[in-house]
Amino acid sequence: MNFTKAYSSYPIIIYHGYYQRRIGCFSAGKKGMYIDTDGDMNACPFCHKKTGHVLDSNFDQNLEVLKSEGCHTYHMN
Repeated sequence: MNFTKAYSSYPIIIYHGYYQRRIGCFSAGKKGMYIDTDGDMNACPFCHKKTGHVLDSNFDQNLEVLKSEGCHTYHMN
């Protein structure tokens, strides 16, 4: 819809999961992560696999686990 003249008056539509389902997770602790309202660390907003709490003393270790495991929902081999 973003590139069709018939819809040029519409707002831009973005669905982040579109490419993630084809390529794999863009975040997964490498370029970003998702911190939920409880302060738990997740690979991205689409996969809710808690890796630890953002205020844990072992934050760096939790971040390394997040990077190595990636996003279980959109993991591509």
